[in-house]
Amino acid sequence: MLLSGNFMDKTFRHIKFRSTKRNEWIPQIVSETNVCEKISNQKFMIHFDDEINRKDLEPLHLVSLACLIEQIYSTGNEAYISKDNPDVLKYITGDLGFQSYWSGGKNHVDAVNSSNIFNLWRITDSEKDMYAKQVESYLRSTYFSKKDLSSVNVCLVEAFYNVFDHAEAKGNAFSLLSYDERKGELHGAICDFGIGIRKTLQSKYPEIINDVEAINFSIKTGVTAQSTGRNKGFGMGNIVDNVDTIRIMSGNGLVVKMNNEIKSYTPTFTFPGTLLYFNINLASLDDEVVMDVFSL
Repeated sequence: MLLSGNFMDKTFRHIKFRSTKRNEWIPQIVSETNVCEKISNQKFMIHFDDEINRKDLEPLHLVSLACLIEQIYSTGNEAYISKDNPDVLKYITGDLGFQSYWSGGKNHVDAVNSSNIFNLWRITDSEKDMYAKQVESYLRSTYFSKKDLSSVNVCLVEAFYNVFDHAEAKGNAFSLLSYDERKGELHGAICDFGIGIRKTLQSKYPEIINDVEAINFSIKTGVTAQSTGRNKGFGMGNIVDNVDTIRIMSGNGLVVKMNNEIKSYTPTFTFPGTLLYFNINLASLDDEVVMDVFSL
């Protein structure tokens, strides 16, 4: 991923993000993904409106942007970020080091200045357990030295296993976490451009006919597509149980858990894979229990 000052160059296809509102950002990600699948040898210039600043870019924005960039490159095109919003440019390329993932071949680099962010990670099969443990270690060393963080680890491990056991994302899967110290909340997002939840489940449950039904079915305890021998029947349901708020989008389906209530929606667009983003209230976690060692 390179930079360019001549952001109105007509040789580029220009992508302009004008808002970070979810109902505008996500459809635009989908639209541009569909475009780049139909062309090759094209240069895509990504712009951010002047009204957007780094604080507006939450984990869901950054992981979906990473998936779009990966899709651009995987279809034989090139991605550039314009210099017309210096604040966002510095954040994405300087602090978060996005260019390292494509021109540097990295799967994870630490954020330079944002100590509250466990930076973008390209989810790989060999590193998913290690990554979840690194997140737990990071939180323990920076904010919660005596808190029971097992629910965080469970949520992440289940999410990463789901990506690799089911998504068939072919390397286009990313995760990012940020901690809001003021609210005591961990915000996370995982995005993949794989086959989606419905197609995954239909191999075992052919009676599932739409995406909303598939997502709701997937979050039931004990449901698994059993695509690999390590699936134990927990999966998405375990993720939902361990977070306070979560949104799961796949295909034409969206399922939201908020205030212990689950609601379903049908978006007007088709998401090319699965996007989930969640909040965990770490301030309310129990203290870790240390058992005394004794002998009978």
